[in-house]
Amino acid sequence: SSDYSEVASSKLHISDGSEVAFVYQGDIYRVPVAGGEAIRLTTNPAHDTEPLWSPDGKYIVFASFREGQKDIWAVPSEGGKPQRLTDYGGEQTPFCVCPSGDIYFGGNLGESASSAAFPGWTKLYRFNLYEALSVPEGGILPEPEMVSSMNIGQPLLMVVVLFSMRT
Repeated sequence: SSDYSEVASSKLHISDGSEVAFVYQGDIYRVPVAGGEAIRLTTNPAHDTEPLWSPDGKYIVFASFREGQKDIWAVPSEGGKPQRLTDYGGEQTPFCVCPSGDIYFGGNLGESASSAAFPGWTKLYRFNLYEALSVPEGGILPEPEMVSSMNIGQPLLMVVVLFSMRT
């Protein structure tokens, strides 16, 4: 079973204990914990941030501004082309990837100007990584499930996510 206590840090994320994913100058890298050469996984003028390992270690999920808004992306942990996982409008920040592959994220998904919640606050959502990865490029991404619509801050969101992973 993986230890998800490191989820609270968005700058440094440990996979199974053998590698670390981190952000340097707006790109995602991985490096062995024992040391060695860091491998750059993303190169883009936009800022990539908040790297998280998938449960199987095959992907690193991250947030990026590469399409003009903060969306969630995944890149193979061995390198390759990043795939966009969200395009919901507003901004999304990944908090964790659960053993089931569910990604919990905070987002303000572009509330309508006529909504009482406009301009929107951060709500807790989830979607499945592997389901989103199966969508072909240009296809329609699955709708996220809203877990909580309360206007709550990131620390409380983390408690909710970590608790849900234990059940």
